[in-house]
Amino acid sequence: MTNTKNKQRKKSNKMKRAFIIASLFILTGTVVAISFLASNFIITLSENIQKIPLIMEELSMDVPEASQIFDSEGKLIAIIHLGERRFYTQLKDISPFLINAIISTEDVRFYNHYGIDLRGIFRALWVNIRTGRIAEGGSTITQQLARDLFNLTRERAWERKIKEIILALQLEREYSKDEILEMYLNIYFLGGGNYGVEAASRYYFGKLSRDLTLAESAMIAGIFTAPSRLNPRVNYEGAKNRMTVVLNRMLSNAVITEEQYKQALENPPLVRSLEETFTPSIQYFTDYVKEYLQKLLPRDILFGGGLRIYTSLNHEVQVHLEKALNSQLENLVKTRTIKEYKDEKGVRQPQGALIAINPQTGEILGMVGGRNYKETPLNRVFSLRQPGSTFKAFVYAAAIESKLVTPLTILNSEPITLNTPAGTWTPTEYVRIKGRNFYGPMNVRDALVRSSNIVAIKVALARGLTDIIALAQRMGINSKLEEVYSLPIGTNDVTLFELSFAYSVFANSGYKVDPLPVRLVTTANGVTVKEFTPVKSKVLSEEAAYVLTDIFKDVAKQVLRGGMRVNFPAAGKTGTSDKHRDAWFVGYTTDLLVGVWTGMDNDIAGANMVYNTGLFAQRIWQHAVVPFLSGREVLDFARPAGVEELYICNTSGLIATPSCPANSIRRELFFPSSSPKQYCNKH
Repeated sequence: MTNTKNKQRKKSNKMKRAFIIASLFILTGTVVAISFLASNFIITLSENIQKIPLIMEELSMDVPEASQIFDSEGKLIAIIHLGERRFYTQLKDISPFLINAIISTEDVRFYNHYGIDLRGIFRALWVNIRTGRIAEGGSTITQQLARDLFNLTRERAWERKIKEIILALQLEREYSKDEILEMYLNIYFLGGGNYGVEAASRYYFGKLSRDLTLAESAMIAGIFTAPSRLNPRVNYEGAKNRMTVVLNRMLSNAVITEEQYKQALENPPLVRSLEETFTPSIQYFTDYVKEYLQKLLPRDILFGGGLRIYTSLNHEVQVHLEKALNSQLENLVKTRTIKEYKDEKGVRQPQGALIAINPQTGEILGMVGGRNYKETPLNRVFSLRQPGSTFKAFVYAAAIESKLVTPLTILNSEPITLNTPAGTWTPTEYVRIKGRNFYGPMNVRDALVRSSNIVAIKVALARGLTDIIALAQRMGINSKLEEVYSLPIGTNDVTLFELSFAYSVFANSGYKVDPLPVRLVTTANGVTVKEFTPVKSKVLSEEAAYVLTDIFKDVAKQVLRGGMRVNFPAAGKTGTSDKHRDAWFVGYTTDLLVGVWTGMDNDIAGANMVYNTGLFAQRIWQHAVVPFLSGREVLDFARPAGVEELYICNTSGLIATPSCPANSIRRELFFPSSSPKQYCNKH
């Protein structure tokens, strides 16, 4: 019996020892685990605290901020970003209405606590218990800033809350209340890809945050509660209801008066983004500016560096371009001159494009790539099309510069047949004289003004197609040009952009200028990133440029039905492609050149647009340019010393005498070595 009890006692002692040992292991493991977790927590927290100065520095320097594009007068015309709109704004530049609204709703004792608000925590706890749901949070603005800065939202609630409190206390030690509030107002997500109150203000109400009304401020403050759900563009009624809650709190906190409260409720905000206030067609230009700068700046810097991009765009010119294109096409539809239709992409046809440049500097003053950017963002300024007779300018420039012809040289507009690798080709003439298919003998000036195909082809073949292509390329035609007999009448595709810049050589005394859409790029603080200056190169003699311009002045003087009288020195050339599908006019003064194209986006069988001649494009040009230049001084083109002006008798082709009839005398230009030396022997 005794042995049995001893055995049981020994067994019991063994079990106790085993239990004690197991308990010690468990306790030790638990202590080690807790110590490990606590140490990791402390280490992580310590690391976060140490990161505070670095994160704050990054917040002010490296956080992606949207870049802004301005016109030539400093007016904002576009905002570009990497998908997130951010505009860091100092506290002094934010509306007091907005600051008071946010403090009233997010942290009414913000200026009276040290990072945490015990009264606020207990109040929120009581409200949540009473309502049976999470109706109110207890986090201060400083705690919310800590949560966002260190991305604590994904951590367990207790761990996040402890870290949030400790980091908030540390932030309060390192920074002033105004600095904390400024950071908070600049980083908080406010729906629609907007971070910070400045981005939200521009996106929702189309204005700077300093200009917000009380109602607008209250609506933005309300978004802080639930940015995605209370986005005014998505849920206006929800945002409006929350605005009322914010206004009530502001009234109860005595930061607004009863009268202000009533006025705000009676005048709810109109939601309209800043982008919606921009001139609709400007986006064609800003798209080009983005493409232009992407070749010069890293993408993350361009779109996320908070740059200030100052362009050459003249807002008044831009408005005139857009108005001229749309009004003239709409008039054609109203008068049933054309039948408007939509193509397979739902885009209205016909379409059009204009570009305005300063031919002296290369600055782009305006650009319209189509009738409506929202309907079609395709920028037709860069579309390849047949230039028609506008290409003849390069034929005659090469011939006149080489002294092959003068404006008085007589050539015959007559039937000709040319042998080509594809067979024979018989070019036609577009004669506006009833009963005639050809003009007959005519001088070079008249041939260019009347746009004779036959004379242009004859001159080109005499001068050499290779040399004409070389000159066109020197002047700015970058598209491939085929050496074919139809080259002189514009059967090779070019863009309105390159054609317009090539024509600027005539306006700029033979100098080619590189395109210059941007003048200056700076940081948000005004430090220059890149400055742009005009780049010029001599590609044509001053004399040849002047003679061509003088001939083109005869074209621009035409008074068109439905057009506007040009009563200032201007020059230009029309062009029409095969079957009248493309119509062109490039016209210029000494400091303004506007190129016009109109036609169909696609070649459509049977779509021979009878209206679509160069004369219609010239009419668009007149409606764009004449209103803009009205009342402005427009200088005439200066005649160079190497060009001689003579009065010629049409009958003899020699220098006119007092005996020549007045109606047979014409003014003409020559290089001194090519001018007539004898006087008229017919009168």
